[in-house]
Amino acid sequence: MGAAGKSAVDLARELMHRFGSLTALFAAEARALAGVKGMGAAKHAQLQAIPELARRALAESLRLPTGFNSPAAVHNYLRLTLASLPHEVFLCLFLDPQNRMIASEAAVSRHADAHRRLSARGGAPGAGA
Repeated sequence: MGAAGKSAVDLARELMHRFGSLTALFAAEARALAGVKGMGAAKHAQLQAIPELARRALAESLRLPTGFNSPAAVHNYLRLTLASLPHEVFLCLFLDPQNRMIASEAAVSRHADAHRRLSARGGAPGAGA
């Protein structure tokens, strides 16, 4: 995955330095990556595939007999699922009695921005002091 005159390790170091974290790198748009020599549309597509493949692998493992066997497993799944989203989401996880995931459904909070603005000004209406 390197570029002409640049190894894959050098390219990875440059990308990590520029974006600061894997989460930021995976969330980067193609035009943000275009400024890095060796990064084009094909490599952007490859980067986009990595967290999706990780999510799918994790979702498969959550259907195995162990399911969500610890709070860390829930945290890891939610981080992979929600970290790159640019907006708040209410996510409902449907589990069987053995904590194996049956499905998950997300709903975008349409009032999240309004609530944040109200909170920044001193609180939402009806909020106790």
